[in-house]
Amino acid sequence: MKAYDFDRSLVDDLPKNSSPRLFEANRFMLGAPEPGATLIDPILRKGGFMMLHAPRGYGKSWVALRIAWAVATGGTVFGWGVPRPGRVLYADGESGPGELRERLKAIARGAAIEQPPQPVLGDDQLYFTLVRDPLWRDLLPQLDLVDHFNRFAELAANKDLVVIDSLGALTSTNCESVAHQWDWLRQLLGVLRGNGTAVLLLHHSNRHGLQRGVGRREDGLETMLT
Repeated sequence: MKAYDFDRSLVDDLPKNSSPRLFEANRFMLGAPEPGATLIDPILRKGGFMMLHAPRGYGKSWVALRIAWAVATGGTVFGWGVPRPGRVLYADGESGPGELRERLKAIARGAAIEQPPQPVLGDDQLYFTLVRDPLWRDLLPQLDLVDHFNRFAELAANKDLVVIDSLGALTSTNCESVAHQWDWLRQLLGVLRGNGTAVLLLHHSNRHGLQRGVGRREDGLETMLT
C-alpha cells in the first residue's frame, strides 16, 4: 500500500458547509505579524518548504547539516539568521552513522570558531533517524510506503524543521518523472505544514542543472537552493 492512497481522516474534522473567509486588504495589512513565523531569516518561515538540489558529491549533506545545526542552536548559517532555537529532525539516507558523527563534530568545532562562545545544543533539539535504525528493520526508510510514512510523521511531530536527505534515497519509486508517484510527498508536506513544521528537501540535479524528475515536486516551495 502506498502512502499516496488518500487518507480521508485528514479532512473529516473540518467544519461542514464551511466557506473561505474574505479579508479586506487594508485591515489585513494592519494585522500583527505572527509570532515566531520566521525560522531562517529571510529564506524559510514556520511551516514553509525549501529544496536544495545539486549533482552528486557537491556537498548537499554538509550544507543541510549546517542548516540543521544552526536551527537547533539558534545561530547563523551562510549569513542567514535564526531568531530562536528550534527542534530539528534530520532523516539521513545518504551517510553511515560514523560519517555522520564525524561531520557533526566538525560542524560543532566550526560553530565554536565562527561564533564564540559556541551556541548551546540542547538535549532536546536535534534528532536523527539513520539508515541503520532498527526501527526500520535494517532497511532504508521508504517514505512512500504507508507504514514508513506513518512512522515518520510520528517522529516529525512537534519539530520545527524536518530535513529529508535525500528524496532519491528515502523513496522506493524508480519513476521520478511520473507525477502521481509523488502524491505521498504532497500529503506529507501538508501534514507537516498543518503542524507548523518547515521542511528542507535534498535532491539531485539532472544534467541540465534542474532538480531531477517531475516538476510537480516544486509546487509549494518557497525557496530553491542550488
